[in-house]
Amino acid sequence: IYQRSGIQFLPFNTIYQLRALTEQQPELIPHIAHALLIPDYFSYRLTGKMNWEYTNATTTQLVNINSDDWDESLLAWSGANKAWFGRPTHPGNVIGHWICPQGNEIPVVAVASHDTASAVIASPLNGSRAAYLSSGTWSLMGFESQTPFTNDTALAANITNEGGAEGRYRVLKNIMGLWLLQRVLQERQINDLPALIAATQALPACRFIINPNDDRFINPDEMCSEIQAACRETAQPIPESDAELARCIFDSLALLYADVLHELAQLRGEDFSQLHIVGGGCQNTLLNQLCADACGIRVIAGPVEASTLGNIGIQLMTLDELNNVDDFRQVVSTTANLTTFTPNPDSEIDHYVAQIHSTRQTKELCA
Repeated sequence: IYQRSGIQFLPFNTIYQLRALTEQQPELIPHIAHALLIPDYFSYRLTGKMNWEYTNATTTQLVNINSDDWDESLLAWSGANKAWFGRPTHPGNVIGHWICPQGNEIPVVAVASHDTASAVIASPLNGSRAAYLSSGTWSLMGFESQTPFTNDTALAANITNEGGAEGRYRVLKNIMGLWLLQRVLQERQINDLPALIAATQALPACRFIINPNDDRFINPDEMCSEIQAACRETAQPIPESDAELARCIFDSLALLYADVLHELAQLRGEDFSQLHIVGGGCQNTLLNQLCADACGIRVIAGPVEASTLGNIGIQLMTLDELNNVDDFRQVVSTTANLTTFTPNPDSEIDHYVAQIHSTRQTKELCA
């Protein structure tokens, strides 16, 4: 499967959802004429034309990485019929028109409809030594490449090769991200996040270290209790206060980012010199600084609304307002609100990267 698709193994990938559908609800199969992913359904309702956008299609684990078309063997394994799908359309094409109430025809563009694909387009990457981190509920860390990585090293690390704009690959790793914090905020009924971050910043670093990618944190009944249990089981102090729980999450994420960045550098055989953090999570200045300290490289935070900007960027290119992705990134670099974080020489967080690496021997959702 990996050699054919280049996509990492995740339980929610479409290939497994289709397999479950065909096995558990076979009575539905004769009634299926076409299968559209959510963004493609929206464009269908706007234009009346069916379209299967490439960047999103690749994440299904059903697209052949060499042909950029649906893989018949993978479709057969899933129980799906190739007739349900049309050949994927790369972003940057007009796929139809929406006729507005006034009668005007508005062109509908095939954008990079996977949100991370659009976010990467708006990441102001500069040169081959730049990595990106799309930070939100999930954290997606990776780099752009003209060629995919499907060797044994990539497979062992569960690295994914998702489709990007202009024929580029998004070689990346899924990390659980700020989902843990969102659950803690909900359970503790915390409404003032800036105050929590300020209190967290005053605490010593790395007293509590967990593996955010451990599958125990996917959706536990109580996230706070699960984090505390993970610390207890590894003979660490137990985070009790709101700030201690947040500090545990921030330190652990920063260390995991550093470990994954090292994996990616080893995979491609070249270190990174800067990391671009985009998305809602880039507003967390403490986590940005911890990330710079743990990774030992410059971190550039912003833009916040990277997915939206990337969507707009592809539309501008399609309408010949911009030439290519690199031109658009130059626009982002000069107009977006970007903040740079440099490694603090007095920080000791980087000394704990080996500890997070050892915790990753436990079962992970994304590895």
